[in-house]
Amino acid sequence: MLGKYIKSIVYGGLDGIITTFAVIASAVGAGAPAGLIIVLGLANLLADGVSMGSGDYLSSRAEEDYERASGETKEDRTHFMIPLKNGMATFLSFCFFGFMPLIVFLVARWFPGLAFDSFTMASVCTALTLAVLGLLKSKISGHGVIASIFETLFVGSFAALVAYGVGSLLSGLVI
Repeated sequence: MLGKYIKSIVYGGLDGIITTFAVIASAVGAGAPAGLIIVLGLANLLADGVSMGSGDYLSSRAEEDYERASGETKEDRTHFMIPLKNGMATFLSFCFFGFMPLIVFLVARWFPGLAFDSFTMASVCTALTLAVLGLLKSKISGHGVIASIFETLFVGSFAALVAYGVGSLLSGLVI
């Protein structure tokens, strides 16, 4: 059943992890306080999640309309339900996976007695979440486990490093 939505799950999940971690990494790189990181992370999570889900719905709908208009499909597909399910899969995957990098900052906020480096722990949490997404991708698609995990970790880590670098380079702009 999940196979129908693998594209939306992986697309939403990867983007959720990376954009949330990008907000965290760039804010940490710029020296922002933890409270601001939480606010920016949650705002990004919800706003971008809705945007991603809506974008998947609209692009799935456009693809379906094109296929119907060009006669490339003989299937009797609904105009609404399949694109809506794709959009929901993207939104839910984005929010679920994208929330993981923020957990560390929320735990540190709610339990201030715990002593740990929030950014380092968020980085570890992000890497583990990317690995889980790669594993899920492998299980649904039948692609090799190690290759799927490595590919997801590589793509996600590269994007995270770019975000942190930009935050560090532009930290002087923060007042």
